[in-house]
Amino acid sequence: MRLWLMRLLLLPAFVLRDLLRRLRGTGQAAVPLWQEPYRGGPVALVALYQDGRPRADTLGLILALRRQGAYVISVNAGSLASGGVRLPVDCYVERRNFGRDFGSYRCGIHLVRRIAPDLERLVLINDSVFCVSSGLDGFVRRLLESPSDICSATESTELRPHQTSFCLSFSGRCVRDPRFRRFWERYRPTELRPATVILGEIALSRQLERAGFTRETIASCDVIRQRVAERPELAAAPDPAQGPEMAAEWCVAGNVTHRAPAALLELGVPLLKLDLAERAELSESYLAGLGASLPEEDRHAFAEIMAKRTQNLSSPNRLDRLGAQVGLS
Repeated sequence: MRLWLMRLLLLPAFVLRDLLRRLRGTGQAAVPLWQEPYRGGPVALVALYQDGRPRADTLGLILALRRQGAYVISVNAGSLASGGVRLPVDCYVERRNFGRDFGSYRCGIHLVRRIAPDLERLVLINDSVFCVSSGLDGFVRRLLESPSDICSATESTELRPHQTSFCLSFSGRCVRDPRFRRFWERYRPTELRPATVILGEIALSRQLERAGFTRETIASCDVIRQRVAERPELAAAPDPAQGPEMAAEWCVAGNVTHRAPAALLELGVPLLKLDLAERAELSESYLAGLGASLPEEDRHAFAEIMAKRTQNLSSPNRLDRLGAQVGLS
């Protein structure tokens, strides 16, 4: 009750700020800083929010995509050194920081329609996850070779069951469908996290579900439930002593990406959300164990990113801190 009361009290301030930021950006179009010709094959759209030098795990993801023959488009809401020329992608765009990852997706999909109208597969992925080097090539191959029209890494039952949007793969048939195109033409980016989830993530999943496209979720709720029931220590449950069945049900009662990150690694999804500490409220001991389970080359990089994130979270203004605590930002 207290959480919802805080959200209601803070919502007008966030709505007003969102409107002002939207008006300031009216008419500002994002254009590629550089672009290589498209010669066929799958396309990967990587949404970034990075400044200065790109993260090492992001570079690993991009190289894995390229090894599988993907044409890589990067849309960055930040600004990389030297205009991103050292980023090993085929097309690089910098846009103003508004609209979260769905804003970058929308910008990139407009480019995809112009650059690669006859693509065979489109992958959407953003840097809200840490990409673990072990198993990354096999995971990328599975996204690109999925027999389903829509393939996602995970799914969530928050608000309404839906495929999560931090990692999605679409068939060419799906991308060329008028309903897919119409969704992105009508979508209006927002900084409000609940609006992005409802009007972006859930709305897209629901619209494509109604269209009858086939779907695959690599780490589905059923698969997570079974794995955690067998190994309850994989759950980030508040009280694992409640038993394996309770731990498994707790994991699938919300966003499994936050509630069972160790299980994802076990199931071949080498992606860890970076907001595990604040959004999932995981204990320090669980996060330490998660980091220790990573390959040596990833262990230090993951710890450094998480430490820097914690430092950055202490610096925003009071409104941003409160918004993060109640899920508005």
